[in-house]
Amino acid sequence: MNFNQIRFFLAVAETLNFTSAAEACAVSQPALSKAIRNLEDSLGAALFARNTQNVELTEFGRTMRVHFERIEENRRRALDAAKLATKAATEPLNVGVMCTIGPRRFSAFLENLRETDPHIEVTLHDVTPPVIPHLLLSGSLDCVFCAREAKHDQRFEAIDLFNEHMVVAFADGHRFAEMDSVALEEIAREPYLDRLHCEFRDEFLDFTKGSGLELDVVLRSERDDWVLELLR
Repeated sequence: MNFNQIRFFLAVAETLNFTSAAEACAVSQPALSKAIRNLEDSLGAALFARNTQNVELTEFGRTMRVHFERIEENRRRALDAAKLATKAATEPLNVGVMCTIGPRRFSAFLENLRETDPHIEVTLHDVTPPVIPHLLLSGSLDCVFCAREAKHDQRFEAIDLFNEHMVVAFADGHRFAEMDSVALEEIAREPYLDRLHCEFRDEFLDFTKGSGLELDVVLRSERDDWVLELLR
């Protein structure tokens, strides 16, 4: 006895027609008839009374129909449960994040993802620009949140999510406080803190040169802190 035999039996019991039952089960009539005969042989009694005019359930067939309907219902429930369990299984998502992406912006993405796709398990990886192409091409990362350069690697699709401005921070009472905007020439006259390992430090310095402002970079020690001074 197998599930197909039970399914074929129930189709015949419903239609009382072997041809219609075969069409409903998407099998040939000979295959369906053979499956019913094999089921009857395994049970030791006829399930249908057949003649040239019609097909009827035997008393034994009516008794077995009740049991087979329960089996079929349980089979369907088991399949539905399996589909639900498979769909709900966690799926890994490896996301690269450059340190230039602030947690204030990124945390909202994680919260929305958790609400809309709770079955996705996110692992965050701290990455730097030189290793991003290799990690994406190797499949180690599925996507990366990074500050975009003017020209990105054309092997990857880049989507702009938001823009951020570069700003100047200074102490209270500084002369910049009297200005509506601060020109690069003015910054060049001031010592300022420089993040030497910033992902876009070289690009920014190239930009200042491209703007027509020639800058000399001098690294000097001041009060045990290293300060980058831009001199015109």
